[in-house]
Amino acid sequence: STHTLRLSLVMLVTENTLKSLNGQSRTQISILRQVADLYDLSPYDMVSVSRIEKNDESSVLNAASADFVEVTIKDQFISRGDMHFFQKSLIGRWIYEGQRLFDNAGGQGIKAHATSIRHDDESSKSGIIREDTKITFRSRSARIIWLVQMSSG
Repeated sequence: STHTLRLSLVMLVTENTLKSLNGQSRTQISILRQVADLYDLSPYDMVSVSRIEKNDESSVLNAASADFVEVTIKDQFISRGDMHFFQKSLIGRWIYEGQRLFDNAGGQGIKAHATSIRHDDESSKSGIIREDTKITFRSRSARIIWLVQMSSG
């Protein structure tokens, strides 16, 4: 392969999306501003779009997967069970650094941010969550306050 997948965006494109592109000599692709900034893309940049064949799917998934993701949660209490279900809801999703992650399973409405993504011991800008991806939860609202009382005597 001539592409460096760690610098690539690997996203699912449906048949309906592809049909809408047929017949156009110049195709435009829209992505979120946060993703464009993450990859230093500016409007009307030239990009290469490649189709991933079925027989290459597993190797591309391995190359684009996230091995480790750090998720930050703020101002919420989340039980271990909620964390487990939240992890399961992320499997198969492509995420990027700084992305807000939401899950309304169980009615709790977990809100989190992906703060760090790693692949093969290297920092990565994005990745696909798999079954074997390790997710670490960090809580910004869990703090310890020490009260020290000093007296003379």
